[in-house]
Amino acid sequence: MELTVARVDLQKELQLCQGVVEKRSTIPILSNVLLKAADDRLQIAATDLDVTILSSCAAKITTPGGATIEAKRLFDVVRSLPDEDVRMTMQENNSMLIESGTAKFRLLGLLKTMVAKVKFAITHEETRFQLNGALLKVQSSKMEMVATDGHRMALVTFPQGNGKKKGHELTILVPRKALEEILRLEPGEDGTVKFGVSENHLFFEAGDRRLLARMIDVNFPNYMEVIARDNDRHVMVDRERLLSTIRRISLVANERTRAVRFDFAPGKLTVSSTNPSSSDSTRRT
Repeated sequence: MELTVARVDLQKELQLCQGVVEKRSTIPILSNVLLKAADDRLQIAATDLDVTILSSCAAKITTPGGATIEAKRLFDVVRSLPDEDVRMTMQENNSMLIESGTAKFRLLGLLKTMVAKVKFAITHEETRFQLNGALLKVQSSKMEMVATDGHRMALVTFPQGNGKKKGHELTILVPRKALEEILRLEPGEDGTVKFGVSENHLFFEAGDRRLLARMIDVNFPNYMEVIARDNDRHVMVDRERLLSTIRRISLVANERTRAVRFDFAPGKLTVSSTNPSSSDSTRRT
């Protein structure tokens, strides 16, 4: 089975099925929807043996066929995709490949970049559950990831799309350990990576590799409150020179906080660090 269907049409029909499929059934097949591709239509059926719903939507059918797939997971995956056509292909191992443009590959590439930039700020204190991961926000116009340990915060934003299409917005807290594993993932031979969420899990699939992580069910702090607004102060410095200065100063910084101090003056930036068990170190740039 292989077909292409508009995401908004597929999501609408799958949403109708969510109230019918059994979520805690002792008969696993009742948690699935039946998909049948034929005659330029994708037919969708769901039942709990007492109530049955049948629906369909227009689709471009490349290879007719049928399949059953977990209703809740399929719905969550589809609504997390960009507002573009969705291509569905039944693989030889009876798994369903779901694609929407290049979004999945691009998403993983961006995600790995974002993880690398923010993971240093994630707390290592296991008791602070709300800070034990990074918050990922996927919106119609941008992707955003933020992490904090209560002392420092890292926030990175990437624009995507033109912001005119209002698709499903996703906000999830990804555990630190899952972020470390995401950095090791590579796209499959066809260059695609599946990404989606179920009720409690975040999952990635690249080639023959699958990564599932349980999402952290706590509220992330309101990080926007600590970001200064209407800031009229801007500083331009040489990046490499600043980095080398910070690396040298951090050698004598407090091992717990690794804090350095910036003092600004016209035409001058002073970077310093104070460690009671060591000597002060100051460098101007």
